[in-house]
Amino acid sequence: SVYRRFSSKAALREAVTRRWLRRITDALAPVARDTRTLPAERLRVWLSCFFAEMRARTGDDPQLFATYRILTAE
Repeated sequence: SVYRRFSSKAALREAVTRRWLRRITDALAPVARDTRTLPAERLRVWLSCFFAEMRARTGDDPQLFATYRILTAE
């Protein structure tokens, strides 16, 4: 059972969401490390890419995105 590793449904949801977000943020690491642009511009580009990536991945796994929404609302 998955509950051997996770103490509750909430803990499982949190772990899955962290993994999902880590995949997105890992993909955006090159944007954050780009020293050719000013920090404010890097942040703007990073956030823009982050939200675009979230929208794209929502279509891939709407149930996982619904879980993310639940966790961020708590």
